[in-house]
Amino acid sequence: MEELLVYLAVHYKGHYRQIFEALQRKERPDPMTMRSTLDRLHMQWTTLVSDDYPACLKQIPHPPFVLFYYGNWELVKEPMLAMVGMRKPTDYGRRMAYAFAHDLSDRFVIVSGMAKGIDTCAHQGAGLDRTIAVLGCGIDYCYPACNRALYERLKVDGLVMSEYPLDLAPRKHYFPWRNRLVAGLGQALVVVQAKAKSGTMTTVGHALDQGKSVYALPCRIGDPEGTLQLIRDGAILLDDPKRLEEELTFEIQKIK
Repeated sequence: MEELLVYLAVHYKGHYRQIFEALQRKERPDPMTMRSTLDRLHMQWTTLVSDDYPACLKQIPHPPFVLFYYGNWELVKEPMLAMVGMRKPTDYGRRMAYAFAHDLSDRFVIVSGMAKGIDTCAHQGAGLDRTIAVLGCGIDYCYPACNRALYERLKVDGLVMSEYPLDLAPRKHYFPWRNRLVAGLGQALVVVQAKAKSGTMTTVGHALDQGKSVYALPCRIGDPEGTLQLIRDGAILLDDPKRLEEELTFEIQKIK
């Protein structure tokens, strides 16, 4: 079953509905075609029926049938925290993303999307061996291109994953769909800086749908007011990483 899921994910380019429909009609390739497809894969993978598939993703709506990855898969077994924000942050936003990721990475693996701006600062602040990048494109496609060095380092020292195979180029609708995985991997979501209407807010929506707590950093006067709006709407004000660490550590202990 695992190899069939991987074949379908490659054949249908990671398209969730098409894979689902293929399974419903019990589509089966001939053995030689399936073997040829699998033999050309050089990345690692796990499937929804594999023992090492992240348990947290099995709890979300539409968990991916296959995750392709490079790097240290052991990171998904540790407590994880999602951190996101805008692609063109202020200097304050960049500093806060780096600092909060750095402080929280002692206790949590930081999950983000490797986009420009806040995502990049979060990955860098965490230390590349304490962070996971979830791509909105094929696992072999580096997007944005300016993050090539970060991408290559994460493939070795951290973890890069995607539900899209090979070098599939990004498409606009891949990113909001990808964001359900960023939210799903994290025990909670931290929004560092955002516009009131942005892709970041789709991640917030996924987190809320999944029953996750959403934390937001306060913004300065004149800065984008997305986090201020989130706090007004009920997100938890986060002005000290120690507070979040204490609260989430307590939740982990309760679960155990």
